[in-house]
Amino acid sequence: MAAEAAFGSAGSQAVALVAMVLVLAAVTFAWVVAAAGLRRVLALLLGITSGLLVVLMVGFGMSGTWVVFAVLLAHSAVATAVIGWLLVSRPSPAQSARLGQ
Repeated sequence: MAAEAAFGSAGSQAVALVAMVLVLAAVTFAWVVAAAGLRRVLALLLGITSGLLVVLMVGFGMSGTWVVFAVLLAHSAVATAVIGWLLVSRPSPAQSARLGQ
């Protein structure tokens, strides 16, 4: 399986680990009060990570033997991009509390 990976075995594991850490940070910042700039930077990093997941997906999809991983990576790439988009499109909890006042 490592031979089919676009970034090699270690690179693929690093991309998956970075994606997991960034998604957990984004979900945390979506619930706590975080500066808008920090949320935008995190959304940008999630977009880049989503692109890296797409590269992995294409690599596994082109190999033909690991198409199941390509489908799972496609889901991960879309979910990562949507979380990044929601991070910047929705107001933080502190902002939504002030909107009604």
